[in-house]
Amino acid sequence: TGWIAVGGFQPAAVTDDQPHGGQRAARIVGDGKIRAWRQELPALPTRVYRATGWFRARDVKFGTGDEKDCARFYFHIHYQGRPYSDASQIYTDLPIGSYDWRRVSVRLVPQVQWPIEKVWVTVVGQFRSGTLDCDDLELAPVEGGSGASALEWSNGMKPIILSDLGPCTPASA
Repeated sequence: TGWIAVGGFQPAAVTDDQPHGGQRAARIVGDGKIRAWRQELPALPTRVYRATGWFRARDVKFGTGDEKDCARFYFHIHYQGRPYSDASQIYTDLPIGSYDWRRVSVRLVPQVQWPIEKVWVTVVGQFRSGTLDCDDLELAPVEGGSGASALEWSNGMKPIILSDLGPCTPASA
């Protein structure tokens, strides 16, 4: 639901051949042309997210020359009032070859200084042969992350800044 074939790209397909969940899965056919599926998500709170999806490949092969072949799980985070050149672009390359349904995960850490306007979730492929299927994609806030990003903290966007540590005890600290 909500997926579109990306304008300017060749049309992608849908398959009912053993989807991971539900009745259908998105499919990209390898014929050397760039094909993509995209969904646009509305404004989201600024925080760390994890995107996951299930992918299956059958005989996916890249070219051997100067082709710009790819198979990617791709994200563009657009910020309110900012030009496209400021968008965060995060992706992971998907394995080629042949494999059954495999879970792929990507961690999205947006810029903290600008509110998120929208997120493009894209599955894109340009390869010589085979098929790449995707199904059951999900975007969710990271819960119980590593704490390495202030966006994972409950008050990460509302910090308390202590600039004078003189009153701290012991003073040697």
